[in-house]
Amino acid sequence: MALTDNPMTLVITGNNTISASLEAEIPTEETVLWRGGIDGAFTITIPAGVNVLKITTESSYINNFVDPRMPRYVGVTPGKTYNMGWAYVVEGAVPEPEYFEVWVQRRNSSSDYKTWVSSYAGDAPEGAGFAYVDIIMSYSASINQITPNVTDY
Repeated sequence: MALTDNPMTLVITGNNTISASLEAEIPTEETVLWRGGIDGAFTITIPAGVNVLKITTESSYINNFVDPRMPRYVGVTPGKTYNMGWAYVVEGAVPEPEYFEVWVQRRNSSSDYKTWVSSYAGDAPEGAGFAYVDIIMSYSASINQITPNVTDY
């Protein structure tokens, strides 16, 4: 609701304190906060009112192959900027053995970090490398209602 909807008149007499609060409106549609794959530093800022992020990959095959399965849900602080250390997918060499690994980590320093996602499956082959598969971080009103797998407030 906009502030101009349903306008009212208020008459004040004497010494009074008036306060108001606005609730952040979170979209009902899933909204992408960040998408990509990187083995290096980047930042994300959590929108007001958002307290759970959904993290998945763009590949439904990988999401169902790794353990624990994707998506994963992370409890976050609304309005906070997080320094991320990496977000990437590693893929095993073809042909077999098949191997996938998904990592997402918040990292302020070598002693101050929190792993948000560590999912993998298969036998790690020699020569595994970064896959051209995006990690997707998103939010919505319904995602906010999900109990997170990891919290990083």
